[in-house]
Amino acid sequence: MKRDWLNIFLPLWALGSIAWVIVGFVMLPIAFRKPLLYSPNAVWTTTLFDVTKVDMEVLRALVVVIGPPGIAIAVALTIVAVEQIWGHRRSQQRQAK
Repeated sequence: MKRDWLNIFLPLWALGSIAWVIVGFVMLPIAFRKPLLYSPNAVWTTTLFDVTKVDMEVLRALVVVIGPPGIAIAVALTIVAVEQIWGHRRSQQRQAK
């Protein structure tokens, strides 16, 4: 009996991601309390921010909090794509025989 690993992975990924993000925001509150793009005058503005002025401390916190779940889903989608391509090639080879 072949199991579909994605049906097992996705619920675990979803629960793990929720837990990771909640714990990450509790442990690193700077990730959601300060803006990533800031004004040099420390004034909130409705105009566009200069994207070269990134608060590196906030960026590091966001990478720690959001990075691992994002990487996990990217890896899963890559594996699914490879399985789909490989499965399609194998089915064509079987039909050719």
